[in-house]
Formats: sequence, C-alpha cells, structure tokens
Amino acid sequence: MSYCRWSTDDFHCDIYAYPSVDGIVIHVAARRARFTSPLPPPVRLSAATAFEWAARNAKVSAMLKDAEREWIDLPHAGSTFIEPGAAQAANRLRELAGLGFRVPQRVIDDLDAQGAREVLAK
Repeated sequence: MSYCRWSTDDFHCDIYAYPSVDGIVIHVAARRARFTSPLPPPVRLSAATAFEWAARNAKVSAMLKDAEREWIDLPHAGSTFIEPGAAQAANRLRELAGLGFRVPQRVIDDLDAQGAREVLAK
C-alpha cells in the first residue's frame, strides 16, 4: 500500500510515498508531466458511473502519453528520504510542499493522524 504515487490526482503528484521495514520511504520526482490541454472533469467511481470512469481514465492515459515532461528545478528533486515514522514523514512532505512540490494535502493529513496514533500506542 502506498500513501500516494506519481499517478495520484491525475498525475499531479510529485511524490511516491510508501511504508517499508525501514520506515516511510519518500521518492521525490525529478520530472513531471505537463499536459498540453486541460484534463476532462473527474468522475467519481461507482457502479452507476463505471463506464464513464473507464472512458475518462482511457482519455487521461492517452493524454499522459502526449504530455510533455519537464524537469523540476527545486531542491531535493530526484531525492529519496526514509523517515522513521509517520509524523516525520508528514513533516518532510510539508517541507517539500513548501518548496513547491505537488503533494496531496490528504496524504499529509493521513500521516499526521497515523503519527498521533503511533504516539498514543507508546
């Protein structure tokens, strides 16, 4: 299970973060996709919208193939961090977001909540 991947939020995520035996691994992108046209509106997946969701997903995948790739000119681009716990990982993601990396806020919130549970479990 990962907290987020490059594909999160329609490929608007610069982070790949996941738990490992060593801690929480955070890979920071060195390049990102830049779409040449706006993405289609999101479709929430449900039994009633499965066809529309699949069609949109196919369109976004095709758009990704045509997207330009741009280098990220920020400190830590292309770096990997291994944080010992969720609280430290949340802090690292806040730092990266503050530098200009695209980091989903919900991932930081989830790691903050996990970090609070880790403290209570001690």
